[in-house]
Parts: sequence; C-alpha cells; structure tokens
Amino acid sequence: MKYRIVLFIGLIIISYGCDDFQWDLTRDNPLDDNFDKENNEIPTPARIEYKSYEITSDDNNDNFITKGETIDLKVYLKNTGGATANAVKVTFQTNSPNASIISTSSDISYGNMTANSEVAGQYYYYDYSLQFKVSDSAPVNTSIIFFMNISDEAGNTWTDNFSIIVQEINSNIIYSKNEITSDDNNDNYITKGETVGLKVYLKNTGTSTALSVSAEITTSSSYATVLSSYSDVSYGDMAANSEVAGQFSYYDYSLQFKVSDSAPVNTSITFTMNISDEAGNTWTDNFSITVQEINSNIIYLKNEIYSDDNNDNYITKGETVGLEVYLKNTGTSTALSVSAEITTSSSYATVLSSYSDVSYGDMTANSEVAGQYSYYDYSLQFKVSDSAPVNTSITFTINISDEFGNTWVDNFSVTVQEINSTIVYLKNEVFSDDNSNDLINSGETIGLDVYLKNTGTSTALSVSAEFTTSSSYATVLSSYSDVSYGDMAANSEVAGQYSYYDYSLQFKVSDIAPVGTNIPFTVNISDEFGNAWTDNFSITVE
Repeated sequence: MKYRIVLFIGLIIISYGCDDFQWDLTRDNPLDDNFDKENNEIPTPARIEYKSYEITSDDNNDNFITKGETIDLKVYLKNTGGATANAVKVTFQTNSPNASIISTSSDISYGNMTANSEVAGQYYYYDYSLQFKVSDSAPVNTSIIFFMNISDEAGNTWTDNFSIIVQEINSNIIYSKNEITSDDNNDNYITKGETVGLKVYLKNTGTSTALSVSAEITTSSSYATVLSSYSDVSYGDMAANSEVAGQFSYYDYSLQFKVSDSAPVNTSITFTMNISDEAGNTWTDNFSITVQEINSNIIYLKNEIYSDDNNDNYITKGETVGLEVYLKNTGTSTALSVSAEITTSSSYATVLSSYSDVSYGDMTANSEVAGQYSYYDYSLQFKVSDSAPVNTSITFTINISDEFGNTWVDNFSVTVQEINSTIVYLKNEVFSDDNSNDLINSGETIGLDVYLKNTGTSTALSVSAEFTTSSSYATVLSSYSDVSYGDMAANSEVAGQYSYYDYSLQFKVSDIAPVGTNIPFTVNISDEFGNAWTDNFSITVE
C-alpha cells in the first residue's frame, strides 16, 4: 500500500512540470534557427528587393517610354525581411546600348526601411530615383535591364534588377491641309510662272505629343522648284489632335516654290513630306496642288491719237502718228508686267516703234491701261503711206503677254481720213515793179505777193505752190517751182516766199502786151504729205 502512494505522488510531479520541460527542450534544439538558447524567437534579417517603378516624367508627358526620350523613374524597393535596414542606398547600372543613365550620383538614398515597407529612392533633391535617356535608335519592344546594387549602413548588400520596355510612339503625324499665303499677283490662285508661299498644316492623329516636329518638303515634278533654302520646316511640339502650320525660317509660310513658266493648266504637282520629331520618329505623307488657268483676260479697249504731224487728231496720209493704245483686264486676277507687240501687215503703214515690247505694267482686274513705248508717252508710232487712199482701213495686231508667259491676242483698226485743210487763192499785191508805181505795165518785171488761205479746220504742213501761166504776154522768172507757204493753220492767210526773196512770184510782162490784157496764173498747191489743191487768179496790164 505504501508503494502505491509514492507512485501516485511521482506521477503528479511529472504531470505538473511537463509543459516547462517541453518548452525548454524545444528551444535548446540547435537545428531551429528561429530561436536562441534562452528561448527567444530570432527575427528574420532585412531583405531589400525591387518592387516597382513609376514614370514621373518623360519628354512628351504621355507616361510611355519611347526612343529618344529622357525618362525620370521613381523606383520602389521593399523590405521583405523582419528587421529594419538603415541608411539604404542603391547604385543603378545598365549594360544596354539602348539607354544611358544620366543620374550622376552612384548612391541613391532610400533612408531607413522598416520591415515590410516600400520606399521610393530620391536622387539628390529631385523627385525621381533614376534618370536615363533612351537611345534614338532603340527599336520598339526593346527590353532594357537596370541592375541594382543595394546596401545599408551595416554593410549588408543585396542585388536585384528590373526591366523597362521601349514602346512605340503614340503620335501619328499626317498632312492636313494647305493655304496660299502669297502669290505673285495676290489672287490666291496658283498659276504658271508664279512664286507661291504655302502654309502647310500637319495634324497629330495619335494620343501622345510629338516633340520638335520638323518636315522636309520636296517635289520631283519638273514643273515646280522648291525655293526654301532649309530642309527642315519647324512645326514645334504637336499635342494629340493638334493641327499646326509649319514655319520656314522666320517667314510666314511653310513652303515657297516657283511654278514653271511652261506648266500646263491643270497640271498636278505632288510634294512629299518627310516628317520627324526630336526622338527620330518619322512619318511620310504627301499632298498635291493644281496649276490653274490665269484669271486675267487682256483685250484691246480703245485708241487715242496722242500726236500727229498737224496736230488735228486725224490720221491722214503721209503723217507720222503717235497712238495711245488702251488694253483692259476683263478677268478677276492681276496680270503682272504686261507687255504688247503691235504689228501690221498693211502696205499703207509702217510701225516706227523700235522696241517690240510696249509696257503696260501690272494690270489689276477691270483696269484700263494705255501702254508706253520706251520713254515716250505713246504706245505705238507709225507712218501712214503718202499713197494711202482716203478711207483705207489699217489693221494692227496686238500680241499681249505677262511675265509668266500667259498670252492673249487682239487687234484693232484705224482709218485713213481726208485732210481737213483746204488751201485757196486769196489775193495778190504788187511788191515791186520797174517804175515803182505799183501798177503792172507792159515791159515791166513784176514781183507779186500772192496770198493763200486755209479755209479748212486742220493745219496744212509745209505748203508750197507752183505758179504757171499759159499767156504769151507773161514769162514766169522764178527759178524754183515751189514757193514756200510754210505751215498753214486753219483760217490763216499767208503770202508765199520765193527762195530768199520777199515776193511770191516774179514775172515779166511782154513789151507788146496791150493795155487791158488779162494774164491768167494757175496755182498748184501741195503740202508735205502730197495733199494737193489747185486755184487760179488773173492780173490786168495797165
């Protein structure tokens, strides 16, 4: 019975101390790294790993990493261990030929990282951990790996890496429209021979901004020559859905070109646009313009006599005539540097203008302009033939052109009119006689002033007269057939002058002429153009 009591007490003692024993036994197990010999749990050490990145800036602010861009990344690390890592810092490296790290410090600070914390590193005072530039030649979908050497102040080190993917640019630049900013005659039409300034618009149909867009505009057409001396036309930064007109140098146009003088109407001229941005992204598009017909129409309008030999504003045979020839622009566009060649095939007129081109200058729509030949005030000078019959029609052809080779042809006619001068005998006066009694006696030599009168309305030029007689009782002594009356204005009365003498006619009366004999004289009158008149008068022997 005594034995049983001792055993019971022993079992109680064993049962009571069982838990403490088992606990101490477990913690003394040298194979369990989570506990020390004093029964304390050992915390897991700090472990710093790459967690994620965030784009804080890129050149066009679309949050895509594309070739040519400078990228700022916030790179997050995570402490997946159980202990704090103090004064964590990172060095970023890459061996990719498609990226260059711009951050100049090798140690990027992450500060103290407690267990399970996520921290973005900061490069100096900037808002990013890593700044790098993507190569302009980086292919789309290229993977760029960045290596991270991580350490803390206790000398613990870790390594990790992460990758970024170069994406396709989300910009799409296309041709949109064009506007004429200048053309030679300012009618907003593109015609042959003109130098044209064009605003060429591009549009970004993508979702991302394209930076520093420029375009080279060329043509292979033989009918146009690009005059812009720089290959790159600037379009600046083009936001998504924006429409921008390029600017060539400091001018207000994107493109300047000259249309060939030989470009046919309705010719289509195609321009190619090679477009690029600062990152080397490229696009190609094209557009065409059409050469239009000139909207000018130059026709003959009228003529005015500027000068004629006797200044009566009549075109008569033998005269040299200066004519103002008016043209009119019946179109809607200005014709530039208009000139005309005026010719005739008539045998009754000779064009005296020594230059083929008569200048009409710039002719605006609906303008009427008189051409100017050389520095003279007339458009055309011509001489009417001395043999031109009255009422002869002389036709002139006008070949008109402008500085671009646009041409028009028209014609006009003038009519040779009858001279409006009529020269008649008026009176005579004895200028000299042998006995100075102012009487005509038989046997005397008489000097006679013979007066003519112009009863017409026009001046007769270089009038002369020939005096003859059929009488046997008188002999004309004047040795020249032409007695000068000079220019005879309308209604003038003029005494002719024979040679340098003061009389018009000298004759000798026969010694046997009976008193009362009537001696007739015929006056054949002409002017310098061959206009002729005939009259007569008589004197009586006293």
